[in-house]
Order: sequence, then structure tokens, then C-alpha cells
Amino acid sequence: MARLEIAQVSLRFGGVYALQDVSVQVGAGELVAIIGPNGAGKTSLVNCVSGVYRPLVGRIHFEGQDITRLAPAARTRLGLARTFQNIALFKGMTVLDNLLIGRHFRQKTGVLAGGIYYGPGRREEIAQRRVVEEIIDFLEIEHIRKKIVHTLPYGLQKRVELARALALEPKLLLLDEPMAGMNAEEKEDMARFILDVNEEKGTSILMIEHDMGVVMDLSHRIYVLNFGKKIAEGEPALVRGNREVQLAYLGAEA
Repeated sequence: MARLEIAQVSLRFGGVYALQDVSVQVGAGELVAIIGPNGAGKTSLVNCVSGVYRPLVGRIHFEGQDITRLAPAARTRLGLARTFQNIALFKGMTVLDNLLIGRHFRQKTGVLAGGIYYGPGRREEIAQRRVVEEIIDFLEIEHIRKKIVHTLPYGLQKRVELARALALEPKLLLLDEPMAGMNAEEKEDMARFILDVNEEKGTSILMIEHDMGVVMDLSHRIYVLNFGKKIAEGEPALVRGNREVQLAYLGAEA
């Protein structure tokens, strides 16, 4: 059974189709990339999975459960997390606080019990801190854990956003251009961390990315969109050699 199954999804804004009859599958422990030119519908597809948009037709299943009409928060509780093309952190807060916010849905202590520090509230806070500190170590951001987010370089902010997504302990991680705007060194670091998340934690990943070198190196399978339609899918070597993909995306001459 696929961890994520997108079946014949279509999405329309007014008279314009952002997606037309798109089907995608992501298996357990699989890293799948979605590529395509700007405006191909990649982010719209991820938004359908995360619950930002509801498709006009089609179904989305996560671990066998139909989540097509579920609210975003309900999908998070099932094990979905995402990052955004444009960084969506609380930039006036510290790195540590941003990650702790990512743990909020795991908290079970109520308002009254939480107000008594030397009780269940304190024990839960210690447990949540332990998880967050493990993520900080995993992504090698110990040196910035108490820094205010807006003071950090762009590449580190992208890493903090990945850390906050991991704080949700996702079974499926949706990455929307995780390396956009990075220099070569920052991309190398981010690629290493994404691979570690997939291989060491066993997290399934659905990734949108324009850097074809990264896509070809990291992905198990690739889906290609163009004008909202799926035009190719398969292993990297197969997609690389697809003539329609070359014409639509890689700049080949007709």
C-alpha cells in the first residue's frame, strides 16, 4: 500500500485548470520528486495534499485513509508536515521557540495542569524539549538554537524550517523547493540532511525542486508536470532521457 496516493486530481481556478487528472504515489520510505517549469502546477499539487486547496475532482489517500476533505490540522495529526517555497517561520522568535511551536499538537497537558509548573506541565515540557534538542543535533544547528530567526542567513532559515517540520514527527514530509535561493555549499548541506531524513528516519518525502542535479541524485522516482498535466514518471535515468521532458523542461530544441 502506498503511503500517499493521489488519484486523478484536478484543480481549477475560475476557468483555468491548475491540475488536470494528475495521479502520484509515494511509497513508505520513498523519496519522490515533482519537477516541471514554473506554473506547471507543482505547488498546487502539494497544497492539495496538505489541505490548503481542495481538488475539484479526484481523491487523496494517506496510509489508506481518504483525506481529500480533511482540514490541514487533521492531516498534521495523521503524520503530514511541510515546508514552504517562501519561508514561513516566526521570524521574531528564536530557533528553539520555533521548533517548540512545532510540537504543540503533541502536547496533552491542559491549561490548568500546564499552569502548575511542578507537575504534569513541567514533565511534558522536558519531554518536548528532549525531542527538539535531538532535531537540533540532527540538523547541526546547535550554534544558532537561541538566535532570533530573522538575524540568520537565508540558508540557515531554510534549515530551521526543515527542523520545525521534523518536530511534527511526520510520516510524510512535503518539501516545496527546499534549496531555492541557496548557494552551492548550502545546497550540498541541505541535500545531505534531506537524504538523512529519508534514510535514517525512514520518512517518506515528496519534494518539489528545480535543481536537476539534486533531483537526479536524491530521488527514487520523479513525476514531471507541464501545464497542470503529468507528462512523465519513472526513475531518474528514465525521466532524463524522455524527449517530452527535454522539450518541456530541460530546454532541448525541437
